[in-house]
Order: sequence, then C-alpha cells, then structure tokens
Amino acid sequence: MGWKPGEAEALGLTVLQSVDEPGLSKEQGIIHQGKNSGYQAINLAYLMGATQIFLLGYDMGCSGKTHFFGDHPDAVGNQRNYSQYIRHFDTIKEVEIINLSRETALNFPRADIDQVCGIGHRPKSRKAA
Repeated sequence: MGWKPGEAEALGLTVLQSVDEPGLSKEQGIIHQGKNSGYQAINLAYLMGATQIFLLGYDMGCSGKTHFFGDHPDAVGNQRNYSQYIRHFDTIKEVEIINLSRETALNFPRADIDQVCGIGHRPKSRKAA
C-alpha cells in the first residue's frame, strides 16, 4: 500500500524512501532496508543524529515465537531468514552500536542492561522504622 501524493504530508507524516543498499544511508529522506524493520530503525536513529545506539531484543534467532507478541498476521508474513539479516547488520559501520540483548546472534559489542542503566548500583531502599 503506497501513499498518494500529499496524503502523508496532510497528516503531518514524512514518507522516507527505502532502498536496498549496504550500510546506513547518510542522505536525509532515504533509509537502507537491511531486510528488516530493526535495521531500518537504526538507520532512522542515525539520520536523526544518534552517535551511539543501544539495541534491546535483537536476538536474530528463533526459539519459538518470531516476535515477543507472536507471529504477524499471514498477510504480513513471518520470514525467518536470520542469516541474511545478520549479514546486513554486519555492514553497519557508521555509528557505534551496543547490543543489550540477553541472547543474540549479532556481532556488535555487548553490554549488560543493568550496568548500562546503573540498576546494579542503586542503593536499596530502607523500610521506615
């Protein structure tokens, strides 16, 4: 389903062109596909000025359900070509990416979400006497 000229703008939306190219697009208004929405979200964050991106939930594998919410409706499809997705992610060199996912097949540097968010360093609350 595409937008007719002027429809998106009338709703205050910006339509981006999506192209199948390696790495991230550096051109405003164009994002590279990477064959999945997570890749496109990274490209959008990069175009919006992000210099460091933290990933959460990017496992790039299937241990049952394809998404935390279950499968997409049949019309959308539930492709599971994770090796192809990973190859696309491996082309990203333009921005620092830290993967906070507990389990992942991606090759970005890893970090623990509790440490990044400082959760392990919060003082424990005391009960009132």
